[in-house]
Amino acid sequence: MVAADRVYKREELKPIHDRCRCAVLPILRGADPGLMLNGEDLDRLYRAAGGTAGKKLTGLRVGIGEHGELGPILFPYGRGFRDAEEADADRRAGSIERRLQGLERSTRSLERQMAAGETRLRPLVGYQQRLIAQLCEELAA
Repeated sequence: MVAADRVYKREELKPIHDRCRCAVLPILRGADPGLMLNGEDLDRLYRAAGGTAGKKLTGLRVGIGEHGELGPILFPYGRGFRDAEEADADRRAGSIERRLQGLERSTRSLERQMAAGETRLRPLVGYQQRLIAQLCEELAA
């Protein structure tokens, strides 16, 4: 990935690293797929690896996929390219998980108050428990 922002003059390149299976993509009509990789992408890559040292980068794997509008793109190896529906589903799941965490904390707090003798909270605790069950079902679906 680090070499993706370079332009090479040869169709066939020697391996760049140990067990190299990197692909070479042509620059067509001025569209260089390597230019899609910018400093922010590299910074994100280095953060994910835990640094810029070769030993840290060896555990990171990426693949090349074909995007209908953008052309070749890089994605986490083994995960595949996500379309808009999959990305939306991931965002919804993250939102549901955050709501669940908040509801569970709140419900535990209310249950502690009920254990200390507060009786007016029973309907609220029941409502939150039903909401938690509903959100868990949404996540499982």
